[in-house]
Amino acid sequence: MQIEIENINIAFDAKTIYRNFSLNINEGEFVCVLGKSGTGKTVLLNSILGNVKPSSGTIKVGGKIVERPTKKIGVAYQDFSILPWMTLRQNIRLGSAKEENIERFAEVMKITQYLDMLPKEVSIGTKQRASIARALSSDANLILMDEPLCSVDAITSRQIREDIKGICQGRTVVYITHDIREVFELSSRVICLGYEGKIVLDCPTDQTSYEQILTKLNE
Repeated sequence: MQIEIENINIAFDAKTIYRNFSLNINEGEFVCVLGKSGTGKTVLLNSILGNVKPSSGTIKVGGKIVERPTKKIGVAYQDFSILPWMTLRQNIRLGSAKEENIERFAEVMKITQYLDMLPKEVSIGTKQRASIARALSSDANLILMDEPLCSVDAITSRQIREDIKGICQGRTVVYITHDIREVFELSSRVICLGYEGKIVLDCPTDQTSYEQILTKLNE
């Protein structure tokens, strides 16, 4: 699913987040987005979802202007957005009504044994993996992820990254991260954001380096 962002402006109170910002993401691309805190990475995802509306400019997903939030996009938030009164199984079911999908992606995320437990009964990392399972279990062709592995241990997260890359083949993915290593393990394209929506780097992953990304992030 293609994403087309054209000349958007977004500000909160007196702080400009995006000024005349434009970006196109092609169908099937896996794009990692990096930037310092306050550069609007999460705002970018929320604007694509329709949760944040620009004061001017347009955002199109699949050729249609985004006017309101939609369930046709799979999302894994940094803060999980797991409903505390539902079991993990019930939370994942919000992404897919198919029981086989719930079981499949719970196994991929290594949380099968926790499916019938409440969020308060499991660790932060398990809740985060449930959020990823919910996003991946949907039939959505667009997946948005906001630092989905930041609370998962290093050994588990490496395996999950491999699984995410395989599962998302053919889907469009926008993946927010602060970990440059994830860029090279996951993405086909990397974008580094500066303040007010300035794009300081935008290139295929195989045409950049860890050092170049780090330099751009520190400009």
